[in-house]
Amino acid sequence: MIIKAFAFVLLFVSVILFVNYAVDQDGSEEVMYKINASEAVIIVSNNSIAQDYMSENFIRPEWRAVSVSILENSTDKLENNETYPLWDVKIMERTCSCSSIKNLYVIEGLVSPFTGEIINITTGLVLESKYDKKMCASTVCH
Repeated sequence: MIIKAFAFVLLFVSVILFVNYAVDQDGSEEVMYKINASEAVIIVSNNSIAQDYMSENFIRPEWRAVSVSILENSTDKLENNETYPLWDVKIMERTCSCSSIKNLYVIEGLVSPFTGEIINITTGLVLESKYDKKMCASTVCH
């Protein structure tokens, strides 16, 4: 249990560092939101669905990667098809350290940058070819 708690803390620290570096590099967080990218990652990570999935499948922090971006024109299907921004949070971990394309354990969450509400969260096993190569290149296996 202590090892899992340590791995979880390590995940949060690495996520915050990665998100801050990524946002600083491309300047994509020009608009001031109530919820920033780092907070969006923490909100998704604290969700019970995400926590259950991570405790069952995430075992190697060094094989883990996090991506956060703002989706500027997301459509709300429930309220008059209005568009608004959402944080798109992806937390993933490779299933092995081999060099070929393999599966990733993935958690994807959409978070309101205004309220911090999780709009949607999904988990699953996905081929890493679905994701941008630079995303997977942040793990030690590439």
